[in-house]
Amino acid sequence: NPVLSLQGPVVVIRHGETSANTQRVLQGVSDGADNQLHARGRQQADDMARTVYTQMCDRYGVTHLNHLLQTNRVQAFTSRLGRATSTGEAVVNHIVRHTGCHVAVEELAGLVEMHFGTAEGLSLSAMQDAPLEPVVETTRCFLAQHAAVTFDGGESFLDVMLRGLAVLTHLNTVFRDTQAALCLVFTHGVMTSALRAIVG
Repeated sequence: NPVLSLQGPVVVIRHGETSANTQRVLQGVSDGADNQLHARGRQQADDMARTVYTQMCDRYGVTHLNHLLQTNRVQAFTSRLGRATSTGEAVVNHIVRHTGCHVAVEELAGLVEMHFGTAEGLSLSAMQDAPLEPVVETTRCFLAQHAAVTFDGGESFLDVMLRGLAVLTHLNTVFRDTQAALCLVFTHGVMTSALRAIVG
C-alpha cells in the first residue's frame, strides 16, 4: 500500500551516467570529477530531455503545455549534486528551445543520493575480493535489500525513504498552493527507488 498519495503527476528522472557509475563505485553524496556526467551521460540526458518533452506534448498538447509553462504550472526540483543538476539543465534547456518558456529549477536538499558513509567511493567489483570487513558486509546487506542496514557514518534505505517522504509531502504542498499541473524531479538511483516505494 502507498505511504502517501500524490496530488498531481510527478516525473522522476535519474541522472545520466558518470565515470563512477561505469566503474560501479558507490557515489553517494560525492560530487567530484568522476561524479559528473561523462560524454555518454550527457547524451543520455539529451535523449531523456527529448523523451520528457515529447511525453509532455502528448499528455497536454502543445498549445496547453505552452499555457502551463507560461503560467509557471510546470515545476522542477533537483538534487544539488552536479550529475542531477546537469541532467535537469538538459531537460529544461530542451523545453526552452522548443517553447521559449523558462522553467525554474529549485534545489531540494532531500533529493541527494543515499549517503554511503565509509563505503562511499568504493567499487562494488573490488569489494567482491575484499576481506569480510564491516563496510563490505554492510554493502552486501544493502544490496540484498535489507532496508534498515545503516552504513557507518551514512544512512540506511529507511533514512532515504524518510527524506523522500518529506520531498513528496513538499510537492503535494506545491500542487495545492501553486495549482501546478506537473512536477519534474531530477535525482539519483537509490532515491528514485525510495520514491517509488513510498507511492507504491
